[in-house]
Amino acid sequence: MTGLPISHLEVVAFCSSPCSEADILWLSLKASATYTHLAQPTLMLSSAVAAPKRANAADQFTVQIRTVTTTASVTTADSGTIVTSGSTGAVTLAVGTTYTMTEVTAAGSSSALPYYIPSGVGQSYTVIPNGNDAITCTLTNTRKNRTLQLQKVWAANSIAGDNISLPATTGFTNNASVLTSTATAADNTDSGLAATVYAGETGTLAAESFTAGSSMNYGAVLNCTGNATALSGTNGPTTANTLTIAAADTTVVYNDTNSRAKPTIILTKFQRIAAAPDATPAAPDFNFTVTALTGLLRDVLEYCIIYSNTGGMAPRLPTRCRATAQRSEGLRHEQ
Repeated sequence: MTGLPISHLEVVAFCSSPCSEADILWLSLKASATYTHLAQPTLMLSSAVAAPKRANAADQFTVQIRTVTTTASVTTADSGTIVTSGSTGAVTLAVGTTYTMTEVTAAGSSSALPYYIPSGVGQSYTVIPNGNDAITCTLTNTRKNRTLQLQKVWAANSIAGDNISLPATTGFTNNASVLTSTATAADNTDSGLAATVYAGETGTLAAESFTAGSSMNYGAVLNCTGNATALSGTNGPTTANTLTIAAADTTVVYNDTNSRAKPTIILTKFQRIAAAPDATPAAPDFNFTVTALTGLLRDVLEYCIIYSNTGGMAPRLPTRCRATAQRSEGLRHEQ
């Protein structure tokens, strides 16, 4: 007996005359029966945004109460953690019917729902109401967070005592602090404190600087793990990089590895017969195995050996050739 005022309830009983003992028993039981009137159930669904705030100020959420079709819905307003117009109000339901409470991002939002918790499969909720139920539910959207950590690796054969500083990140709600690291002869790794960052944030990771030693002695390799979105910007281990925290990111580790540079020595040799005063010298011969030059007795032979280094510190050689023109007694002109 649902939905009728109690004053409209009436028990009507009759039997054929004369009433049997069974009829009399049934009537006596009916006379002592209690009827309870149950109000129709209601459901109020609201939306909330938790700290630190929305991923983007334009993000709005539409909460829905659904059966096969949408029974009721409402879209939020405002920005940050403030929510207005975020409640459906009390919606009258049918007893025993299954209702689903869910939400979608509203048109005009900058961030997709996966930037927030709850989202994805299994994040809708169902309810089967009974009479007299007055159900109130709130879907709270919390911005996804991850951790960001700076890490410095010195490879084997690093110069013990060399020291670098990785600056603190900038641009995130919480920034990773400065990391200083000192090399040992064997490989070693130093890690900074993890900072909590949020989906949708973009920050800058600055380049390292040497406080002891020289970057010329090392080759640097940058490796960032846990980030679904690649670094952007100048993207070099010795230059600044930008990082955007994506919804699919895990624990993000910004790893800067220094390996001792392996120098490559290049030897260049040339020789030629010096020109007479005020004359243009002949083109030098750069062959390592040089054929005999055509010269005269007591001609001056010029030769030069040049060293260059493509890795590590510059060679300790003057910019000019170390060897200068030498007089050769070995060249003879024979008729």
